[in-house]
Amino acid sequence: MRLLNNLIIALLRVTPKPILFLFARRYIAGSKLEDAVRVVKELNSKGISATLDLLGEEVKDEAETKKVLAEYKRVVDAIASEKLDSGISIKPTHYGLRISKELCYGNIREIVSYARQKGVFVCIDMEDSSTTDDTLEIYERLREEGFENIGFVLQVMLRRTLSDAKRMGRWKPVVRICKGIY
Repeated sequence: MRLLNNLIIALLRVTPKPILFLFARRYIAGSKLEDAVRVVKELNSKGISATLDLLGEEVKDEAETKKVLAEYKRVVDAIASEKLDSGISIKPTHYGLRISKELCYGNIREIVSYARQKGVFVCIDMEDSSTTDDTLEIYERLREEGFENIGFVLQVMLRRTLSDAKRMGRWKPVVRICKGIY
């Protein structure tokens, strides 16, 4: 099964984005922030909360992580100014985890702090299992600093998930449980 998953991931990375969008458009609000704001307003009008996420991960350039951070601040500003019932979801590798855990932590801390000022919740996504320890450690460090506007994702299919949930339970966290992608 792992070989099949790796093959699918490899194929997705080389598939042209317009083709991927045909299959993913049900889950993607659009290619511009204005599209996302419009869709979230529609959902909110039906009593549905939302989470906004910028597609991307595995950033390998520190300058690119700063662009990601700036773009997420724009998203947080839009959520606050439009009074949307929405939070944001972020990926540690989008914030530089593969470059440096400290770089990633600093970037995530900055967006969590910024979002807290605007009253916006941040969910730290879980990526592949090689990032689980670092992701949970970043969450714990932020909670130890007093940030409460954050949660995280646990992947139900990992053997370690139950022990991770027990370990993290001391924070009484907001947790999104997923099986597979999202």
